[in-house]
Amino acid sequence: MLTLLIDYDNFKGTRLYGSPIDIVQATCLCLENAQGDLPRNINARFYGGWYESQSLSRMAQDIVQKISAAFPFPRKSSTGKSSTITAELAHSSLVQPRIPWHNTFRRRQLQNNIRCATKADWPCNMSACLLTPLEQFFASNKCPELHCKVTTHDIFYRNEQKLVDSMLLIDLMFSAFHDKQIVIVSSDEDFTPGIVFATQLGTMVYHVKPKTPSNYSPRYMAHLQSNYTELHIWRQP
Repeated sequence: MLTLLIDYDNFKGTRLYGSPIDIVQATCLCLENAQGDLPRNINARFYGGWYESQSLSRMAQDIVQKISAAFPFPRKSSTGKSSTITAELAHSSLVQPRIPWHNTFRRRQLQNNIRCATKADWPCNMSACLLTPLEQFFASNKCPELHCKVTTHDIFYRNEQKLVDSMLLIDLMFSAFHDKQIVIVSSDEDFTPGIVFATQLGTMVYHVKPKTPSNYSPRYMAHLQSNYTELHIWRQP
């Protein structure tokens, strides 16, 4: 069994985001071009903020439906060899598969240092622009209406993932002890220490990057062994 450790959130901004089957297909094509025919059984684990408190987030529900519709997926290589691909959301770690990690998708209030540009700096010349009250709203953190108690914290927020990268990193290191090869799909530099660790153990690591990567520090790359191969989905047509 070949396991694909896929950092789903890292596909944001790419043409593949929102389509688990396309992500897996692109990953398998990268691997096939690098190593030839793939194993008969492949499992794709998608890591993301799947739980809002103890319930599946809307995004997770959408991905579950897409996975159920597309997998298991029979794939044939260019030489005609068949593989069966399954997929799942990474609800728990490989180390403790019976213990789900909840509350991985969280809504956070905006920080107090968020500022609004002044009206003079906006690319709008309308004197009666409907957004004009925003400048005062951000500056005072109070609604312009006298008796309204709404503040910026009541309206503006951001979503964030928590624990997800740590769980993927743990699974990467766990796999380094138990598997002959690892496939990690992410352009995130935070996984570099785990990748270096895996190569030091002698595990073959295929590092598939969904995006044009940032320039990794040469000091990091110097620690990687010959059993490390970097592949690029973003270079595919």
